[in-house]
Amino acid sequence: MDFPRLFGKAIVMIIPTFVGGGAVWHIFHSWVAVGIWVVIVCIVSLGTVFRKDIEDLRAYLPRR
Repeated sequence: MDFPRLFGKAIVMIIPTFVGGGAVWHIFHSWVAVGIWVVIVCIVSLGTVFRKDIEDLRAYLPRR
């Protein structure tokens, strides 16, 4: 994947972090809860951004 497309996907995935972080703060009033939200969104974002690379890596792994 070319870098501008990768960078664009990463920028777009920042939006749920800000909006969701605000919603989590409004509900729980806890920085720990917001931190957990950020980690969850980070994992989902990395999976989304690097999906093609992950699929290519799975093709090289030995099957059981």
